[in-house]
Amino acid sequence: MNKFLDLHFWFNIRPGNLSSNALLVITVILAIFLAGTIISSFSKFKKRNLYFKIWRRINVFCLSNFIVGLFLLFFAYESLVMLSMRFLFLLWFLGIGVWLGFIIKDLTKIPEIREKMKKEEEFRKYIP
Repeated sequence: MNKFLDLHFWFNIRPGNLSSNALLVITVILAIFLAGTIISSFSKFKKRNLYFKIWRRINVFCLSNFIVGLFLLFFAYESLVMLSMRFLFLLWFLGIGVWLGFIIKDLTKIPEIREKMKKEEEFRKYIP
């Protein structure tokens, strides 16, 4: 745990090989992103559906993070000098958190949108 607080650990230009535990964790995360991409791309929602935008954002989120993670894993496996820094993994995880925050923010707006749609349907019911 002491290594995680050391700046030399995060900004080392030649960080060395990934440990087997780190390799396993990153592989599991990439498998989750791949599964999320496959599931969200096969979801059959019409464009006028309330959840279409959310599923599209989840698809883009999973696909792009799968590609970025695959590149980072490749760079770390090949021990490329600047591209295998552990700081890039930290930035990647930080980006995942921020992006998930925006997706969750959109999810919290769904009840408001549903109420608005119900009011609009009520209004349209009386228009010939």
